[in-house]
Amino acid sequence: MLQQKGTALAGHTNELKDALIGTLFKYKYNPMALPVEQLQERIHIVDEKLAEPDKVSEIFTKLVQSLRDCCRVKLWYYVAHSGQNTQRVVEPYGLVCKRHNWYLVAYCLKREAIRVFRVDQITDIFPYTSERFEFPEDFSLKEHMGQSWGIMNDGETCKVRLKFIPEVAHRVKRLIYHPSQEIEEDPADGSVIMSFEVCGIDEMKTWLVQWGDTVEVLEPVWLRKEMYELAGRVREIYKV
Repeated sequence: MLQQKGTALAGHTNELKDALIGTLFKYKYNPMALPVEQLQERIHIVDEKLAEPDKVSEIFTKLVQSLRDCCRVKLWYYVAHSGQNTQRVVEPYGLVCKRHNWYLVAYCLKREAIRVFRVDQITDIFPYTSERFEFPEDFSLKEHMGQSWGIMNDGETCKVRLKFIPEVAHRVKRLIYHPSQEIEEDPADGSVIMSFEVCGIDEMKTWLVQWGDTVEVLEPVWLRKEMYELAGRVREIYKV
């Protein structure tokens, strides 16, 4: 089972394709009309791929084992902003999948606090199988992640109000981006105003950039200002 989970991490695209075909069989799909082999060629999933899937799968499997056994692990973790490969001992609390990326939520003995580690940035791992820890009874992975926009819970929740232009309003109303999402207004011009109660705003800023000029931050004022400054820096990069 653990090996299967590791394999799934490396090749989930094929599993998604199989699931789609399985759904067709559930609803009386007739393979005589179109052979499964040909049907597979007509389903294409565009997704990011890991540069070293086998290595990441091996690390992922060891993390699952450590979660099961409640044993401490030593991580060698690459920190992108400093460009350093750091070492730390952690107590694994859970694994979270966000937009096809896996993250480890763990208590870091060095920082004496809960930290999040992106699995594909863990360069090596050594489980201390003889060093067990007591999983905290008052910890809930679901509640810990509940208000986070992404995977970072910085504990500072605030209300964010966004206005999407009419051209994308229909699309954003059909998806739930966060449990706290609310449609506050449906202006006559066809735009939509949404609000969220979230923490981890730095991750939200990355998401907002993807929408380009189709979204406007209405509140809070400080986030509106930060997006304005970010847009200015991007403009400088593409200055002609």
